[in-house]
Amino acid sequence: MKYKLFDRNSLPCCRYNTEPVLESTNMILYYSRSFITEKAVDFNRTEAVLIDRENETALVIDIAVPSIHSLPKTEGEKITKYENLTLEIKNIWKLNNFSVYPLVISVEGVVTRTS
Repeated sequence: MKYKLFDRNSLPCCRYNTEPVLESTNMILYYSRSFITEKAVDFNRTEAVLIDRENETALVIDIAVPSIHSLPKTEGEKITKYENLTLEIKNIWKLNNFSVYPLVISVEGVVTRTS
């Protein structure tokens, strides 16, 4: 809502089907979509990528729900998993900053300090 990617008066959240691409004047949200890059990348499908055209920045959001014992390991894997994809997209779209935000919540509801 903050970036005006969808209408607040549309369907309620429980009935809303997310489009793969939502755009506003200066923001783009890619949801559950594969990316085609110049070089082959192992992991090219993320939960969401939010691109700020005005500031030339982007944020990869990836969600995981592991057991409490593998919480830090899963968070580290999410960051390294998309390292090559972030470099490729940063070069293709000529972005200044591109970061990965792993949203990792254990089955019991525990999060790490960085989440």
